[in-house]
Amino acid sequence: DTMSTETLLRLHLPLNDKV
Repeated sequence: DTMSTETLLRLHLPLNDKV
């Protein structure tokens, strides 16, 4: 489920894609 969480975080924080 780690991948799902990471994907959600990216979608919610597209501006923080630098991480």
